[in-house]
This record gives sequence, structure tokens and C-alpha cells, in this order.
Amino acid sequence: MVGACGGANRASETPATGARETPAVEQTAEPGAALTKGAFPAGAIVWLRIRSPARDLPALARLDFTEPEVKTVLENPRFVLSSLLGEPIARAVDPAEPVDLLYGTSEASMTLAFRPSKEAANAELERKELANGRWLLEPKGNSAARMPRCELWRASSGERIVCGAGAESIVASAPFFLGKAAGASNGSSFRVELSGREFWTLMQERMRRDLEQWSGDPEERAGAELANGWIRDFFSGNQALVFELDVEKSAVELRLEFTFAGTGTASNLASFFGPERVRVVPDAFWKLPNDSQVVLAFGGVEHGTGAKAAQTMLHEFFVKVCAELEVSPSEQRDLEVTSFGALPDDGRFVLALGHDLERARELHERVESLEEKAKKPAASELERLDEALSGWVLVGVEAESSAYLERLRHVAEVFERPAPRKKKPGGSGASAGSGETVDPTTNHLKIIAKPLRDLPKSSLHLVDEVRPNPDYHPPPDGSRPVPLPHDMHVIAVAVGERVWLSMALDEKVAVSLARAQLKRSRAGGGDAFAELRRLSGNRAVASGAWSVGGLVALALGGESPAARSESSILLARLSSLPNRGRTLAPTWIEVARVGKGEAWSIKLESRVPLQAIADTIGWFRSSESVVGERQ
Repeated sequence: MVGACGGANRASETPATGARETPAVEQTAEPGAALTKGAFPAGAIVWLRIRSPARDLPALARLDFTEPEVKTVLENPRFVLSSLLGEPIARAVDPAEPVDLLYGTSEASMTLAFRPSKEAANAELERKELANGRWLLEPKGNSAARMPRCELWRASSGERIVCGAGAESIVASAPFFLGKAAGASNGSSFRVELSGREFWTLMQERMRRDLEQWSGDPEERAGAELANGWIRDFFSGNQALVFELDVEKSAVELRLEFTFAGTGTASNLASFFGPERVRVVPDAFWKLPNDSQVVLAFGGVEHGTGAKAAQTMLHEFFVKVCAELEVSPSEQRDLEVTSFGALPDDGRFVLALGHDLERARELHERVESLEEKAKKPAASELERLDEALSGWVLVGVEAESSAYLERLRHVAEVFERPAPRKKKPGGSGASAGSGETVDPTTNHLKIIAKPLRDLPKSSLHLVDEVRPNPDYHPPPDGSRPVPLPHDMHVIAVAVGERVWLSMALDEKVAVSLARAQLKRSRAGGGDAFAELRRLSGNRAVASGAWSVGGLVALALGGESPAARSESSILLARLSSLPNRGRTLAPTWIEVARVGKGEAWSIKLESRVPLQAIADTIGWFRSSESVVGERQ
């Protein structure tokens, strides 16, 4: 095979037997033997592997996600190789075999590794032995036409043609290509691994810039600082980040994996996710509504350490928030205890989100029609539109039902109290108009005592009344107008050892959703997400499914003219998609210990049907055309 990549088969150049079969690169150890997952050659940041350019690049092109010129290139892998390496070297590599790429801090540090072709053209290449198991490959003839420097390296793991800007980068990378890369699995069409240390450096820089440029509410900044602290603790032991993409006939498989090492990180993960016995998808997940657009199930955390971790996070959160408010230590403690009581037992819950997008479109078209005729829509029409755009939420909480309902009553009692005022900057208190930031709305949570028909007597009806704040004065430029008043209805229904919470701005929607879920829960059988159960099974930390329409619907709203205008554009873009954004993509998360040490792996996987891929691509392509038409 080596002779196929070089010139005449001179004895000094042809590895044959004895010492010649043991190249210099292996005299101390197998290349890459000292490398572990996440360990790259010095200066390397990213490792990309393409399983088979001849097969996978055309498959990627069939997704039709890019410009026609790029698609044409992807459909012709030989053209890609010729552009990178020049014709003689391109004909010496096998495009059906894996290709590996290492990228560092500059383009000059990029190196590629290929498998030699069995039918390489000998006459086009000259081969010069540089060391035991290493040969320089050069095209014959016009030296000006030469592309990157390419060398043939040989080890017990096989042969690779390694190309780069110079000998130094090739020597630094070749042991990796002949070691770790040679032994890597060829399971995915495309695989990208990012050095954990480099990924963490990029994250820290991004978080630092975001906080420096923060211009929002001080309370929101406090929340952002707290979130950054959690992220810092969580990712500080990140060893590697791996992204894999596998192109199949009917779907695309996506995998994102974080690998952590270090006792601190492993301890945190163990506290949150606990032993495998708690990682079971709640049965309630398989009984969520069939028309859900986004669904999620969380398998829970270890009872003792998980509860302690949740209490610690809540305490840190309220310390930050209450630092800006006139709150006594006892009031802060009451907020912490009450909020903890609203959490599911061991964190086990299921969630579904949905919208009646057709009704939202109809109501939006009516409001727009009136506005185009210079007629002001009635307040009731705007309220109905806001309700339709907001959709519904259904949460199933795994908890002892009677005790949990009682805890919810206590939540309502605590949050029924007048909201604490913000402190003056540099002072002990403040009132509206004293220079503090005034919220556009006020909230009042209350319990509705009237029984709900066709629901158990123990059911609870909570209403969060959101009203314009009389102390708020909108800016003259109209950037933050007074929002519409609305009520958020929460219906809590107990079914065995579970409590269902249905939420919607429209009271009729919230009540009918609760009734339907009660009936569905009591009925035997039923499996709304059989495909997800088949793919991920029952033993995942989290399972779910998403659709383009469901994710876009999260941004819909009708509380202000600006929000209604933005929603109008989003609805128009959804209508333009080939499948209207309705196709669900199963997704799940697994956490597992790596080997026998203290390393852990968090893996997110998603199987995205081609219909959802088409909608995703169509969504990004629709931006300019739809916005332009509406303007």
C-alpha cells in the first residue's frame, strides 16, 4: 500500500519485514498511547472526523441547508479533496475512509489525516524517506502547483497521509492521528470534539463580556451573576465537549456530550442525579396530550443530596434578589421555605406546552384588519388574542397529592402579601418616583374558592392577577408601553400520587385542559410518545420532544403593540414552512460515570425527522422574505 503512494519501490523506501515494520514513531510507545479523551496535541483546539467523505458529504448536501454553490461542492467530495490537496495527492487518498482534522489557534496549525487509496497513482508522486515509518510525498513536475505539505506515516495502527502547513505541525499531529484517531469509532457521519479547557475559556470570556455590557434591571443582573456562578461551578471540570451528527434516510441523529473529570464536579453531578435507581422517566410522561408542541420529563434527583442542593440554590437566589428589596431575614426565610415546598418531590415532574396556532392566526388577522382600517380593536379582542398567543402549560408533579396541594395553598398565602419595595440606591428604602426602576405591572396571587365543575373537590384554583402599575410611566419613545391587564389561571388537580397543574390566560382553556388530563390519567393504556420510549427507554435523566412550531410559539405574545407585531411576523414565517413546524423531534439526556474513576458524562441526544429538518432550514430562510413582505 505504501508503494502505491510513492515512486519506484526502492528497498530503502519500502517497509517490508523486521525493523522496517517498527517505525521510529513507535520506538518509545504506540502513537497516542498517552492521550486520553479530551487531550489534544499542544496548540490544538478542535478535532473533526468525517466517517466517509464519499458517502457523508453528499448525504449532508441532500438536506438542502446551504447555498447552491456549497451544495454542489458537498456533492463532489473529489472536488473538495482536490481543492485542499491538489490533484496528485487527492488521487492518493481514499475518500470512502475516515478523514481527521485538527485545528488550533491559527489556520497555519490545521492538519488533516487520510487513509491511502489502494489504487493510488504511483507515477504522480515522489516519495522521500524522512525517518523510520515516515515519508515525504511530493507531486512530480511543476513544484509551483504543490499544495500543503503531505507525509505518509506508518504505525501498527495503519497508515495515514498527514497534510499541513509545514513539517512541525505534521510531526506534532501525526502521533494523535495514528493513535487516538486511528482507534476512534466510525459510528457517526460527522464528529467534532472541542478541548474542554478551550471551551471553558471561551465560555468565561463570553460571560465576562455579557456582564460588562449589561444594561438591564439590577435584579436581573443579580440573577445573571448567580447563574454564571452555577455555570462556573458546573463546567470548571469540563474535560471535553463532543458533537456528533449522523445522517440517515429518514432522520438526523444529533448527540452532544460533556465529559467531566475531578472530584468536585463529579460530586456535584452525583448530588443532582444520584444513583441510577432514581433515573426513571415518570409514567405521567406517556399520558401527556397528543397535541403538545414541546414536552419534557425529568427523572428526579437523589433524595437527600438533591434536596440539599435545591435548598442551597434557592437560598443563593433569594440572597441576591432580596439584597435589592426591603425584606427582613424572617421574610426571606419564609420565601425560601415556601418556594422549596412548591418543588416536586425529588424533582420528578413532566411538562407539556401547546398553542392553538390556527385560532391565534384568525384572531390576529381580525385585529390587523381593524387596525388597517384605522379602527381601534376592542379591549376584549386584544385580550382574546393575548390569551391565544400565550397558549397553555401542563405540569405533572410527582408528590404526595394532599400534602402538595396544602403547600400550594401556603404559596398563595405568602405571595398574596403586598410585594416588598425596592431599596433606594445607597439608602434603606424607596418609593415610586424616587429614582428607582418601577415595574410596568403588579402581581397579586389569590385563591378562588368557587368549586370547579367535573373536577375533584380538593382541586385548587389559583389566579395571578397582572395589572398595570399606577406608578409606572412609560417612556415617550414607546419602547416600553403599559402592558395589557391579564389573569394567569392555575388549576391544580390531584390524581393518586401526582398533582396536575394546568395553566393558561384563558380560564376556559385551563379548566378544560385539567378535565381532559384527569380523564386521560384515569384511563388505562395510552402512549403519546411511543417513538421516544423506543429510542431512549425509561432510564434517562430527562426525556422530551420539541417541534419548530413549539419553540417559536414560546416567543409569541400580545401584551403590547410591539409584541403583537413581532408575533404577526413569527406566525407568517411558521405558515410558510413545508410542515408548518408540527413535527416532533424526540430528545433525551443521560448521565453516566465514565470508567471506574471520578469522571462523569452528560449526553444529550435527539433524533430529528427530515420533516423537522426541512422546517428548521425553512425557518431560517424565511426570515428575510417574510419580514420584507410585511414591511
